[in-house]
Amino acid sequence: MGKSRRKHSREFKVEAVRQVIEQGRSISEVAVGLGIHPSLLLRWKHQLVAEGAVAFRGNGVVSLRTKSCGSCVGGSRSPSRSATS
Repeated sequence: MGKSRRKHSREFKVEAVRQVIEQGRSISEVAVGLGIHPSLLLRWKHQLVAEGAVAFRGNGVVSLRTKSCGSCVGGSRSPSRSATS
């Protein structure tokens, strides 16, 4: 049977990225030490840099209240879809 997928806490991810950014260690060095793939750590680094304090919010499910798109509840509709067209 295949391996089950591991879940890492927000604290684990932030600490892993901190080792790269603040301590100047390489992605590969930190990843091997933590038993994760370097590409995963690189993805976490990009996400933390891009999103800051709101990075790693949860289990990947985006609340409809925080997501803004035209087809979502509470999202804005494009003018081309107005009832007067």
